[in-house]
Amino acid sequence: MDITMTEDDIDSPQAFYLSPEVWSMIGGFIRSRSTLLALISTCRTFCDLFTPFLRRKFTFELTAIPPSQWRRKPLPTGLHYTQELEVLLEGSGSMGNAFGEYSESWNSGYVSLVVRMLKEMTHLQSFRWIDSTCDDHYRPSLMLRNQELLQTLKQSATIKNVSILFSSQYLDDENEMDAFNCSIPLEGFENLTSLELYNFDGDPDSLAVEIANVLAECPGLKTLGLGFACKFESNAFPEVLIIGEEEYTLHFLEKVCVNYASTTRVSLALDTLRLGHGIFLSDSVMREFSKTHKYLFKLVKLETLKNFYLFNGLVKWDLDEHESMDVDWGQLEDCKSLQRLSVSRLEMDLVNWLTIGCGSVVEELIVTDHYSMYDDDLDYFEYLLPRLSMLFVREMTIARRSGDEAWSDTDSSVTDSSEAEITPETGTILEVESLLIPQIHLKPRTLSMAGTPSQAGLRSDSETPSEARNLYEELDRSVMTVLDRLDENGAQLTKLGLCLDFETQWVQFSSHLPNLRRLTHLRLDSKSHRGGQYPTKASSLWPGVEGSRDIAYHHGILIHSKCSSLKYIKIQEYAWEVAYQSFKSTVDDIPIERVALRPLDQDEVASIDLFALQSFCSESGLPATERPSTPISDEELNGQERFIEKINAAYKASGLHCELQDDLMED
Repeated sequence: MDITMTEDDIDSPQAFYLSPEVWSMIGGFIRSRSTLLALISTCRTFCDLFTPFLRRKFTFELTAIPPSQWRRKPLPTGLHYTQELEVLLEGSGSMGNAFGEYSESWNSGYVSLVVRMLKEMTHLQSFRWIDSTCDDHYRPSLMLRNQELLQTLKQSATIKNVSILFSSQYLDDENEMDAFNCSIPLEGFENLTSLELYNFDGDPDSLAVEIANVLAECPGLKTLGLGFACKFESNAFPEVLIIGEEEYTLHFLEKVCVNYASTTRVSLALDTLRLGHGIFLSDSVMREFSKTHKYLFKLVKLETLKNFYLFNGLVKWDLDEHESMDVDWGQLEDCKSLQRLSVSRLEMDLVNWLTIGCGSVVEELIVTDHYSMYDDDLDYFEYLLPRLSMLFVREMTIARRSGDEAWSDTDSSVTDSSEAEITPETGTILEVESLLIPQIHLKPRTLSMAGTPSQAGLRSDSETPSEARNLYEELDRSVMTVLDRLDENGAQLTKLGLCLDFETQWVQFSSHLPNLRRLTHLRLDSKSHRGGQYPTKASSLWPGVEGSRDIAYHHGILIHSKCSSLKYIKIQEYAWEVAYQSFKSTVDDIPIERVALRPLDQDEVASIDLFALQSFCSESGLPATERPSTPISDEELNGQERFIEKINAAYKASGLHCELQDDLMED
């Protein structure tokens, strides 16, 4: 490689003399859009090298484009570099979008624009369609039956990944037949490596055959995701899936497996299998008539499966009471390489499979249902094996019970100084603050917890399991997190995502942080069913620090002072990489490293799987990647909080209900 520099090379600094292939490899690892823009603006050489990476993923909202521009809107430049295309359809029920009530006649115009883009994307590998229009008659879904669009997709020599999310996750009895619009003709797709179809609807028998046939044409498939549109009991949370008398989807997965096996004997060597609403992993219909009741192996080569996502939430049979979904975990008997498991809920049958079955090899567990602190199923977490390296759980806000309905406990108030436990690694909180972050000062504040850290579930070397269990049972549920339920309080975890109320749970949660010596990624979110600013002003430990971003940042620094192994921290919408700044002490000129948190941009957050997971499941009851959004200002969040406070006050002061209603209407 020639590294001599001539006058013609004045635009390219000498440090840039690496081969284009090496720079392309470097560009492939860059996830930050701002970093790519900075590199592109450096010089002409870098502009040529890194511009393709800026357009490798292109997302646009189709329904935001006015009708007048559908056929003549100039296309963005650089589309020939695009490898991933994401088409978004937004709306609001029967009101349609900003251009009026949705009209089926618009479909042809929208399709013409998408086809124009597809023809420019000569290197396109992934096509993703996300329909969030919530149109009562599912009219936008008919675009996916347009012959020109289908022909363009199916005849592409480069598209290997297809993902379709229809808008019909929750079926309505009134427009149930219209939901049949939520389907796409699959014949003609071939040699795909990923196929995901969520919220689809139609005749189950015909769909089972059609899906099996297209899978037979994709022998190299690595990812498969399926999910029916279903009916739900919407006044329950988590939502309860309703299974009608006909049970038409109960054995749909088995039908797909059997139909697939009738056309080919080679099972798909999948890496990832995602089974959403209506795709039940249930007992075989042949169980009572044959010793051979396994069917999943006919479709999937279970030995190669690494990631398994399953909706196993609550179900009910018409007017019956809801119950846990029955899952035949024996279908996964040969899953020897399973690393990640995502489920809706932990149930006893699942716990047994995770502890004594093939599930014992699972290292990463995602539980998507939002539990309340009084949900008895939370106790199943204490049976999880210590081999888990990643855990992601969700919780909801619920009023604290009193009397016999709640666990008895005695709350004690402690100040920050009594909270600041001394450890060999960190010293006291105040010592850490003075050494690492002298610009941040704790303010005096009274916090509530159930006992001291030693009483709050931390197990000493001499502590027996029964003693630890007693401490666990004595804890007030309002201060507990999943760490209090895990073996060794989750000391083995490297990645953790949970919901935390800083005002009531911080002391108890932070008491575990020094023991999480392997933890590298931490994600903290607000509990669902609450609004307003998060973290709240009341949770701030620092005088004058009242904005959510600043409070989150200060908590991030404090968290790292207790758990120095952390490399990435995310609190609600704010995410950082842990960095270090070197400086010399003004007193004795001794070099000191100070912790600083570098903000991550949206592309970097999306590249970290724990941070990218949605809090609510949108893909037929399965977790998806969170789409980037504009952060809501503290002013708006605080306005929401005040509104909620007024609502709560109305319930507590019945005599003021009428006056409050007038105030709310004025606001």
